[in-house]
Amino acid sequence: MHLRYSATAFFALLAFASPARAYISLDAIVPSSPLAGETVSARLSDGICDAIIEADGYPQITQTGNSIRMLIETIHSDDQDFCTSLPGTVDLPFGAFTAGAYTLQVDRHYVDFIGLDVIETVGTASFVVGGASEAAPLPTLGSWGLFVLGLGVLTLAAFMRKQRDMS
Repeated sequence: MHLRYSATAFFALLAFASPARAYISLDAIVPSSPLAGETVSARLSDGICDAIIEADGYPQITQTGNSIRMLIETIHSDDQDFCTSLPGTVDLPFGAFTAGAYTLQVDRHYVDFIGLDVIETVGTASFVVGGASEAAPLPTLGSWGLFVLGLGVLTLAAFMRKQRDMS
């Protein structure tokens, strides 16, 4: 009996639910397995009532040890009538690093509706930078290998000549 009421309440609430309109999220580190010296970016998404914007001095990137902080400039609206930004995704580069394990924290800055500065954490992500890849040397034959190869070619030539003479 209670299950029927719970299901009815769930579907009633679902009918009034709307998709998230105000959000900024840290989706991924790009590339997912960076190598030493390779540029690393944060993939961020934003919603209709929140947007990442370009502004002088942003993003602000600071690093203390293996902890990296990126502060981005954003806009935010609590009033649905002013939600005009299209949802989107952007990759923001934040550096190239030596091999090791790192943590990125992305914070956002915006000015609220009464003019106060607000800083909120968008998300954190850990990632590992691998050592620089070195090109593998091409396989080559040493002097012993060249000797064996030459001996094999001479043996094959002698065998082929003997077969031709018998025909």
